[in-house]
Amino acid sequence: MIENFPEIIFEDENYIVINKPAGLIVHGAPGINDVTLADLLIAKYPDIAEVGEDKLRPGIVHRLDKDVSGLMVIAKNNETFNHLKSQFKERDVNKTYLALVHGKIEKDYDEWGETFCKECKKEAKNKENKRSKRKPILLKALMIRR
Repeated sequence: MIENFPEIIFEDENYIVINKPAGLIVHGAPGINDVTLADLLIAKYPDIAEVGEDKLRPGIVHRLDKDVSGLMVIAKNNETFNHLKSQFKERDVNKTYLALVHGKIEKDYDEWGETFCKECKKEAKNKENKRSKRKPILLKALMIRR
């Protein structure tokens, strides 16, 4: 199983940065029988099974969908897990996504703001919560080649 471990981009005593390939499920759930990243982590780092708040997500503070590839940060201890979790919650982590699109693209450049986020829409409708602590979400799309 360990021979299928994703490429390690960086590792120290506190965390691992891996390049999750498309097709790899991050963690188990009812009905999932495939090997997951969580399974691979426990096989390679048995102590990581005790890291985090959920045994199905050892050391995992964020996820990428099965069909998405990209870098993931995995905590190797609870102190780092809590620190990373806080950074993701407060949106101190900058995430960059690259999407390959095929078909008719009408604009060479576009931006989307808070209306993209379901939770942000709910907060905007809630008159008591006009000043959200949530940092703004900004998505930008740029046509690279036609």
